[in-house]
Amino acid sequence: MRNTIPEHERATPVLTIVIPTYNAADTIGHALNSLKQQTHQHFECLVMDGASTDETLKIVARYADVVTACHSAPDRSAQEAANNGLARASGRYWMLLGADDWLAQDAVEQIHQAILEHDGVDVISFALHEHTMHGSDVNGVESPVRIRLFTEDTPQFGLLEGLYCHGINHVYKRSVLQSLGGFDYHRYPTMGDRDLHIRLGLRPSSKHYLPAVLYHFVAHSGSITASG
Repeated sequence: MRNTIPEHERATPVLTIVIPTYNAADTIGHALNSLKQQTHQHFECLVMDGASTDETLKIVARYADVVTACHSAPDRSAQEAANNGLARASGRYWMLLGADDWLAQDAVEQIHQAILEHDGVDVISFALHEHTMHGSDVNGVESPVRIRLFTEDTPQFGLLEGLYCHGINHVYKRSVLQSLGGFDYHRYPTMGDRDLHIRLGLRPSSKHYLPAVLYHFVAHSGSITASG
């Protein structure tokens, strides 16, 4: 059952979820439905569309109760769309959701609670589950190496995390991303997440890890999150 958020709190969301899309009619409904089913509804959702020519925008319009705003204009990459979403975001924390991925039903609730308990932390990370296009597992929950990196008793997001962590299962303090300039999509149009994490690891960045599978990731060559 969804919680009831006071109107004054809805005006200042804690979390912004950005979904880059381009001709994602086959999957965007599932992604948005996972947001509609969240047990905690205090979030901003921005769909940043790259001028889709299929039914993507019509499907997005059906989720007006979930999508805060949808902006459609040509872009050069999913990372550019993510940066555009960063510029428009109002939440103190920010995350990406692939148009072909989805969140666990209590993902936003767990993230929101972590933000309350670790206010000011730069990065909140969590486990993910990888799937193929046909719904079967790729490697289940994140590999032991990736989980170990985030469960070590260290308060910093270091260079090791930047080099080896997956690119999508993180929530960032928006001001930190802005100070880094977001994704460098000019130099890294497909590996911008890895570059961002390396830059994040080279500065003093605090972290918190949630040992729960909150993100479901579809691995395929066209996925915007395939670079992890």
